[in-house]
Amino acid sequence: MKRTLKLWIPFALLVGSSCVAPQADHAAPTDPGEDFFLHVNHDWMDSNPIPDAYGSWGVFHEISERNKTVLRGILESAAEQRLTSTGLTQQLGTFWASGMDAATAEARGVESIRPYLDRIAAVEGRESLAQVVGELQMINVDVLFGLGAEADFEDSTQTITFIMPGGLGLPEKDYYFREDEESARLRTQYVAHMTAMFTLAGDSATEAAAAAQRVYDLELLMAADTLGALEYRNPQTLSNKIPTSEMTDDIMPAFAWEHYFQVMGIPAQPVANLVGPSYFRALDTLLQE
Repeated sequence: MKRTLKLWIPFALLVGSSCVAPQADHAAPTDPGEDFFLHVNHDWMDSNPIPDAYGSWGVFHEISERNKTVLRGILESAAEQRLTSTGLTQQLGTFWASGMDAATAEARGVESIRPYLDRIAAVEGRESLAQVVGELQMINVDVLFGLGAEADFEDSTQTITFIMPGGLGLPEKDYYFREDEESARLRTQYVAHMTAMFTLAGDSATEAAAAAQRVYDLELLMAADTLGALEYRNPQTLSNKIPTSEMTDDIMPAFAWEHYFQVMGIPAQPVANLVGPSYFRALDTLLQE
């Protein structure tokens, strides 16, 4: 069950997120009807320019960054006490310290994920694919699609399984198809990044470049049928409650759903909400090919 923390924030601040790079000075319009947003927020925008690392900036960003600072302080304190403490403090401290141990991570290299790479290489059919997809999703690796539990659109007192498009390395569909110069540059950088990752994993330069291109080409095919950002705003597009048997027998039979649910530790589901059925039909064809 999700819990949402509700915060009271003055309206002027709530709407005061700088969504585009602010100008040097935002003179307030004399008439609020000319530009009400700027009339209310010009002082805040002048005093809070967007940091270089962000595409937008607002009070919720500030709250998030403040929370991260507090959490980091808690974890660093726990790491300092891990050898003399017990219980949760020791667990948190050990976890944080292991993640910050760059020397050990560098020494181990790719061997830390070798078992997963070996299982991926050993995939031969529906069940072994479902096994690997489930194992990777359990460690938060986004593979093929996403799975979660959400309130039923038809009955908010019930929580049901939601299955939605996923598996793209770029943030969303339009990144793969925009024709402007910046988007083309980002796609080139993305492939270069994947090439570097394959090289670090042990591939030769030629093998790494070929592997990165194969990954990108597959993602491009997946992106063609996934939902766009605007489509996700339409509740009717998101709501598609179906019997699970329809998903397993008709929409995407090439995937061993029953085996996947077992790996995920999820009992048999009579219904599921499938977000974007067209994506899953296209994914079924890709899996068969």
